[in-house]
Amino acid sequence: MRTSSVLKRFYSGLISAVLLFIITVVLAEIPGKAELNDVDILNKDQVIINEVDDGSAGDDFFSKDLTRGCTLGLLIPSTLFLGIKSWDWGESNNPKVADEGWFGRDTVFGGADKAGHFFAHYALQRVTYSIFDWTESGDDRKWAYSLGSSLAVGMFIEIGDSFSDYGLSVEDIVMDCTGILTGAMLDYSPILDGFFGFSVEYVPTKGFIAKADNNDLVKSYVDFVNDYSGWQYMLNFKIAGFRNLGFDVPLILRLLSVDVGWYTKGYSVNDTGKYSIPKEEWERNLFVGISINSAQVVAEMWPSEYRNKGYKVIHTTLQYYHLPYERLPVPTRYVRDLNE
Repeated sequence: MRTSSVLKRFYSGLISAVLLFIITVVLAEIPGKAELNDVDILNKDQVIINEVDDGSAGDDFFSKDLTRGCTLGLLIPSTLFLGIKSWDWGESNNPKVADEGWFGRDTVFGGADKAGHFFAHYALQRVTYSIFDWTESGDDRKWAYSLGSSLAVGMFIEIGDSFSDYGLSVEDIVMDCTGILTGAMLDYSPILDGFFGFSVEYVPTKGFIAKADNNDLVKSYVDFVNDYSGWQYMLNFKIAGFRNLGFDVPLILRLLSVDVGWYTKGYSVNDTGKYSIPKEEWERNLFVGISINSAQVVAEMWPSEYRNKGYKVIHTTLQYYHLPYERLPVPTRYVRDLNE
């Protein structure tokens, strides 16, 4: 009964997190934003999007103002909440700077935290860009808002970390900025976006699930960001991108992506006690593999004339979250443990 209760609470929290992410994606895809097809991308400068005037311009303007205000107003408070609950901000009264290193064997988290910083700010830039691209009706202000808010969150996190055991990390700031600029580059270029993307795969570790049964369930649920042994971070090269250059790519190839990724084992705060891993067995894994591009599968199966908000939510989510069962049923991944 005890295990069942823990799992129920864990999965209810996970579902809540997924729903919050979906709401964010829905905001990012609010009506009025048209998608470019393959031909449009080749002739992007000539594309003219004609919006239908249905008499709701006043409501549209109000909703854009509201969305802009809520997005800008909630980013820092939500980050503060996460920092207090998950990263123990405020434990120290004296700010400090930490020299954390990068992806080395003897770093605290084996580089998983650096990959996490990169991806989190990459995703933040891309989501906020989608939101502000709509609220600003494509005006260049979208760049100021998306880049500015993403950088502000990154700096705020490091300031908060300086008042914890972590300390302000220059390495984290570099990874934050790299993720933001990478996201902005793909936002700017549909051709590059058609070829490249970054995604994560996450399966909760046994240690994380076991720790979920305590007196602070909120902290337990949001602490999944520190469950590094359950995360895999990857760059996806999407073969379907060649269609945007005018090539005729067979369906079977369009549904595949080539992945280069990083994951660790043993470095997580949850790899302790009953679930501890001997230090000589800790892993820092670099891998190359082939997987199914599930976002492309959805795009191929969902007729363009029926692509509603439901499609956008599913497709966008699968661009960032790599399903654990996406790997093909035959060996398609080469993994090198750099700790060996």
